Amino acid sequence: MAVGQWSYQTIRCGEDIALLSLLNQLPSRPSVNLNRPLQGRDDRRRSLSFDNECCLASSLAFLAGPFGDPNHVIALSVEEVSASKAVKVVIAINKQAPSDGVKILERIKVGFESVFSVLARARPDSNENVYRETLSAVVSMTRRQILLRVGSKRPGLSSAHNKKTLFGDIVQTIIDVVRQRRRLRGEAALFLEKSVILKDSLDALETCDASEVDARLKEMITAASRLNRAVDIPRLLQDIPPNLLNPSTREGFSRRLGKLARYRECSRYLYQTAKTFDIFAEATVIPISLSEEHLARVPERLDNPNFLECFSRCKNGAKLRLDTLCRKLGTTEPNIAQQFVTQASKAFNESKIHAEIQILSYYELSHPVENTPRVICSNKDACYLCNAFIRLHGQFHIPASHGRLYPAWRLPNLPVLLDLQVQLNLFLEAQILTESKKLLGSARRAATMLPNESTIFPISTSLSTILSSARSQHEDPLVGPLNEQAQNPPRATRTSHPTTPIQLSPQLLAAGEPHAAALDMPNSSVHLPPPGETSNTSLPDNDKPTPPVPSKSSTPTPTPSPPPTGSEITPLTRGQPTTTRTIIGGHAAATRGYSAGSLTVFLEVPRSRSRELSIEWLLPEEDEEDDNHRAVDARSMPEAVDVDSGSRDCVVLACGLDVVRIRVRAAV
Repeated sequence: MAVGQWSYQTIRCGEDIALLSLLNQLPSRPSVNLNRPLQGRDDRRRSLSFDNECCLASSLAFLAGPFGDPNHVIALSVEEVSASKAVKVVIAINKQAPSDGVKILERIKVGFESVFSVLARARPDSNENVYRETLSAVVSMTRRQILLRVGSKRPGLSSAHNKKTLFGDIVQTIIDVVRQRRRLRGEAALFLEKSVILKDSLDALETCDASEVDARLKEMITAASRLNRAVDIPRLLQDIPPNLLNPSTREGFSRRLGKLARYRECSRYLYQTAKTFDIFAEATVIPISLSEEHLARVPERLDNPNFLECFSRCKNGAKLRLDTLCRKLGTTEPNIAQQFVTQASKAFNESKIHAEIQILSYYELSHPVENTPRVICSNKDACYLCNAFIRLHGQFHIPASHGRLYPAWRLPNLPVLLDLQVQLNLFLEAQILTESKKLLGSARRAATMLPNESTIFPISTSLSTILSSARSQHEDPLVGPLNEQAQNPPRATRTSHPTTPIQLSPQLLAAGEPHAAALDMPNSSVHLPPPGETSNTSLPDNDKPTPPVPSKSSTPTPTPSPPPTGSEITPLTRGQPTTTRTIIGGHAAATRGYSAGSLTVFLEVPRSRSRELSIEWLLPEEDEEDDNHRAVDARSMPEAVDVDSGSRDCVVLACGLDVVRIRVRAAV
């Protein structure tokens, strides 16, 4: 690649980024990406499905994040090595120079290797001891992260990165408000019971000996996980007035609680994955760094940003009055020109190559690999520019973007990326034109609320669930639907009484193709599609599952009616309390469908019957202490499983890592 061509496109990109940042620091709303890259690629040699890979990468990225320093953003990918039935975890960190973050990446590598050495011992019939060792290894790896996340004041934590309020104080504030505002029954009573346990564990963490820290951390994140799953926190706190509970305190409590719970959820998910897929025995961790040549900057003699030239190029002949635009921005032409130079200088002199872009570049530079990763995950949501560039590239999926634009962003010096650099520049210039027209058509510039850059999505959230919650799509002019917007589905109404925890049968949690289940009340049966057929949860536009003909037996088995054509399928959400309660039945048989990853469950109440239904897609880390209900493997169970509100009021169905609990009782 000629130096002149690379320098020109790099300068052009830096100027475009600088101008766009002056118009709008948040060009796109926070979004969930719904696309699957390379739909036609042959993935038959892979053990992990796309969703498995996405969940595994997301879990590992969360654990890898060096919490406390916003400059240290980690990204990783999971590459399957078919020959050895192993995975290669490739990790990167935001870099200005090759030496940046080397020690951090090495610590992450050592931590992952310790976790993987435990997971390598997992078998389909492993007992909970392996899970407990996995949790211990995860806590050992993330000890500092967790302590900083709870705002711990223990000795040895850097005050520069320890500015958070002690989480125990926030928990106590919420407890006091709930006691004051709520009758102590139902969900409020359950909240108080479990939040007091959490508060006690946080207090013990602050005062224990150094040798007991890991044990106290495990107790604390277990308490956080149980509270987070048992109670719909936002619903419980939503109507408390601001004078009693500051909205930022309420939102911060829910967010921090969810992230603390995530450590246990990730540990359980990794353990269940290791029992299902033999991929950790020879797993390797590869920290990557681009060479000095690839990290090279534009020569200083060429660094001379020109605002008027950039503005003229971006407006592309459109009639845009610069003086009117400046007035809308509350500035003047000389001021905006100076601001432009300042922002462009960041791109030329202070910019970093983000970790996601380094991983993409690593695979562009690598010799062809058998199973190129499909997913790149970061410990934070991707920025606007990483999201746009990776979508233009088209070979990788990133789960989400916070939509914020950073001026100090750039691409590496790679000949193979030059064409994409040109496409990115065209995209940015089209976006600048769009933002300029938007400003000129508005009364004044709207205030920008910068989003939280680190969000937690439920482990193994299926694409069909995400799709059902999409609130809008924005078609970008050059690259199609770059900014599909989605929000977390609204929490469904929960039952007011606590539910009994379920210990899942380990040997039933095996991987499998999507299955459809049809469940009668008071009788139930699970119908498995013929080989090669899948449920409609694999992709949003698949055909509805067709139940096979019931098998013959000497004892007639009650068989539910097939689901009505076009019957509505309600996606459930895993990782949040998503129990749905409804009354069904009446004069005619009523059928409701629910999708949970690889399971689609149809529930039918015969005519003249009404039942109160509670259905929940369980987290992989459901409590272990209750062995009253065991999961039934949907692929090997008989055609009928009775669920009677008198004798048997609960059934737990499992297909691979997807587990659904169904409760039924007579309607009141």
